[in-house]
Amino acid sequence: AWLQEKFSSNPDENILSEKWAKFEELQEKAKTFVVNNEFSEIIQNNGGTGLNASTGSDLTNYYYSLPSNKAELWFNLEADRFKNPTYREFYVEKEVVREERRMRIESNPIGRLIEEFVAVAFTAHPYGRPVVGWNSDITATTIEDARNFYDKYYVPSNITIAIAGDVDPKRMKKLAEEYFGDFRGKG
Repeated sequence: AWLQEKFSSNPDENILSEKWAKFEELQEKAKTFVVNNEFSEIIQNNGGTGLNASTGSDLTNYYYSLPSNKAELWFNLEADRFKNPTYREFYVEKEVVREERRMRIESNPIGRLIEEFVAVAFTAHPYGRPVVGWNSDITATTIEDARNFYDKYYVPSNITIAIAGDVDPKRMKKLAEEYFGDFRGKG
């Protein structure tokens, strides 16, 4: 959906109300095309547990456990997720990140102290920026910024796949080649 609003320093409240009503109507229609938590439901319905992610200064981890007889499902899901990213939850996730920052840093004296200490210790280094981002960065980040970041960094040379369990390594290599072999990334 695309809504364009001409900028005005004195917006007409009636027009704004109409635009918001239209926007809410479009959001409701969009819900018919989106299955909330579809990815996690597929994982859970196939015996998966522990679906989570973590972010550090140098990497992001995505992880969960699946029964070994579901290895091909894992390759199918992850290859699709990496080759065809969707950003439909961008604004929801942006608020999740903002709330995480409030909880871990802004509402926590130790979190604030560590953030300021690291910022001073690494003044001229990327490690000086908080992993979760500054509040102003979170606010200013656009969906286009997220796409550009993904296209730059989510490329085969930056991806490591780790598989453990009762699996045949030769079969895992074959599945990796089958599902990820054509993944080139855009970076």
